[in-house]
Amino acid sequence: MHNTDFIVDLDTTNDTQVASPRTLDIGIEDGVQAFPKPGTNESANRLMIFTGTAICSIAADGDGERSLGVVRIRLNFPISNTLHFVGSATVAALASVHGDDPEEALFAVDAAQTIVGPSDGGTIPDKGLPANDLYVILDAATMGADTNLNRLAYQANVLLNDIEPDLKSILVRPSGTAIAFAPETTIPTGSQWDFQVNLTGPVIDATFLILLQSSNPSAAPVAAATQLNQGDTSGAFLGGTATNPNPHTTIDVTITAIGRRATRTAILHIQGPTT
Repeated sequence: MHNTDFIVDLDTTNDTQVASPRTLDIGIEDGVQAFPKPGTNESANRLMIFTGTAICSIAADGDGERSLGVVRIRLNFPISNTLHFVGSATVAALASVHGDDPEEALFAVDAAQTIVGPSDGGTIPDKGLPANDLYVILDAATMGADTNLNRLAYQANVLLNDIEPDLKSILVRPSGTAIAFAPETTIPTGSQWDFQVNLTGPVIDATFLILLQSSNPSAAPVAAATQLNQGDTSGAFLGGTATNPNPHTTIDVTITAIGRRATRTAILHIQGPTT
């Protein structure tokens, strides 16, 4: 339960509301929240660390009574159906205060947490904020005339299980042949080549985009991107026509495929004319 004498909403995309927001995305294996035990048996494969300073500027009401409320920070990290929230550990501290009253004053920040959705189970009005985003919730307190709680520093550590697959490999072969796809292949100049992209699992979203690059586009051009559709684990595509005008030489071209986080390569050995 949260007290709501005040509710201050801040957004990390607005530098007048959150100073120096930073995000660190770390791939992990079998991450769990040790304490308290989360309400899921899933383990995490991503650790997200969010830091910043909330510019909250909360003025005490000056009536001599303590005011208890919430600072809510939207992290602008949407939680899609392929991201499962496993757990979080969040800390916050006073970054700056200001007061001119010689009488008793109080500033505090307590019970920092990171949650999916803005309302924390309906205990805070959502004010129309998106439900599929991450929010840092800080319980804060002020007391004393002419006092302001200016800034709160926070760090949110969030465990996620990302079930969307990633790129596993890119393989190549001469086009129109029964030769198996392999990490490298030999292509005569003027001949076409195929490539195959393989994922670590079936596509869950509607599509999976793979960016493509050639180390020598004049010798082995390739499309800027290709995609797999929901349910696919791999796909074969026409790469293009290999070109090497230099007789009795072979040039090597690296074809690079870029998935969500993984990058994989294959090599074409392009033979020049023999006569």
